[in-house]
Amino acid sequence: MTRALVTGGGGFLGSAIARMLVNKGWKVDVLGRSVYPELESLNINCYQIDLSRADQLQTRIQPVDIVFHVAAKAGIWGSYASYYEANVMATRHVINYCKALQIP
Repeated sequence: MTRALVTGGGGFLGSAIARMLVNKGWKVDVLGRSVYPELESLNINCYQIDLSRADQLQTRIQPVDIVFHVAAKAGIWGSYASYYEANVMATRHVINYCKALQIP
């Protein structure tokens, strides 16, 4: 069984991807800012973590076969630093996670 990790699983795109994968028989883990009971009811593991912190990603998430990274801070409110941490640094941590575990 293929195991996938979807970042931003609470958002429109992330939750749609997670549901689609479950419907195809995949095991799915979702990362987000919250836990999502509607996804958990579909047997999706939800993890509430801050992707801008690499230690949380690497110590709490089981290895997977594929990652769908769709988490982002969107909108127009907030400082440059908050967008940089949430979008640039979080993406860098996801890439490093994939490299460390040899996830293509």
